Amino acid sequence: MTICAFLGHDRVYDKDILSRLRKAVYAVAQKHKEIAFAFCGRGEFYDWCYAAALDAKYHFPKKEIHISNEIADRTTLNQASVVITYIYDGFHEKSSMTRRALKAQEIIDLTSAETASRIERLIETLPEREQLVLRRVNSGETLAQIGTALGVSGSAVRAVRANACRRLRRATHVRLICDKPCAVFALGKATYENVRAFDRQVEYVSRAYGVTSYLIAAEYVGSAFMSSLERYAKHITAVVHYSVAEDARDIFSLRYCPPCERVVYVDVDSKIEKQRTLSAVDYMLERVGFCVCNLQSTIGSALRKSIAASNGVPVLDIAGSEGRG
Repeated sequence: MTICAFLGHDRVYDKDILSRLRKAVYAVAQKHKEIAFAFCGRGEFYDWCYAAALDAKYHFPKKEIHISNEIADRTTLNQASVVITYIYDGFHEKSSMTRRALKAQEIIDLTSAETASRIERLIETLPEREQLVLRRVNSGETLAQIGTALGVSGSAVRAVRANACRRLRRATHVRLICDKPCAVFALGKATYENVRAFDRQVEYVSRAYGVTSYLIAAEYVGSAFMSSLERYAKHITAVVHYSVAEDARDIFSLRYCPPCERVVYVDVDSKIEKQRTLSAVDYMLERVGFCVCNLQSTIGSALRKSIAASNGVPVLDIAGSEGRG
């Protein structure tokens, strides 16, 4: 089995990162029969990595593709024969050192020469002392050497470098605003842990991507999950998969409005609850940019298949307590 690991920044600095990821992941899937995708962190970049891996799993059904929901440790990274990296050395993060120590047979770099040049040009906008430190660091001098030259300690130089890189990251960061709603379904029981994890994921997708509209499976409207959702959402639509007669729907919708603005009914020609639930999930996935769910729920395996078929909708899984965010 081939282990393919993703290693990069937590943030995204290129608007076309998803297309680059898909191209790289497809190339790996075409080349190997059995692949295990592993993720070395959390954050925006890893959300898109997860989406690309799920997308590949759907598009290559004859391949054995395994997707971990845990953060890969150093051992897994060392065992990876393929590593897809997204690391700009100009930010001087620990991931740069990790990449230089990689033992993988194949390293696929997703960075852009244009963005790397932009980071270099941005140095000129920094305060003079920060410019001086970064240019000396980029030329190969150690922190101790720079400290001696400037008459300060190495730790003081490290602090200046950290501030400079923080400014560069902030100036380069691309906020990928999502103009589509986020779907909420298959959350499981409203335990303290699940509600807390759900709140964290909704806060993340609202803050990081500007999402304000949500589609929620109707069975969760009266649950503790809803109180978390109301804190971040401006527009909430309940999605009903129950069989409700056309002439009774106006009255039935009063169960959900408020707090929801509207209710949509997904007509499913099946009496099997699981199938009805999955049909509602498919309806939502066709219309959203993200989804929040519990991949460890009783229909978790079927959920993964539906999500993979959605052409790469990023998943925020509350079962991984730290979340994809």
